[in-house]
Amino acid sequence: MMEEKQEYRTTIAELIEQHKNLIFKVANSYCPDKQEQEDLIQKIIFQIIKSYESLDHKMKITTWMYKVAFNVSITHHRKVKSIVSILHRCPKDW
Repeated sequence: MMEEKQEYRTTIAELIEQHKNLIFKVANSYCPDKQEQEDLIQKIIFQIIKSYESLDHKMKITTWMYKVAFNVSITHHRKVKSIVSILHRCPKDW
């Protein structure tokens, strides 16, 4: 069982390493700010690890990773937009 978990982690790590450019490109397209990009990349990697077991093996791994990265980026972008909108409505002396 322990060997199986270690193999599972290695596989995910290898996949992320092999396709890191895809993750970086998606994050870069949604976040011009370098610090925000790093946060988004962490969120994407976390989601890839979290949802790896539900990977549909009929789908190409690059398609699946792109889909995960895209969905996480969209959610992140919406949250940031919402926060900015709220901050713009706050009183100036707040």
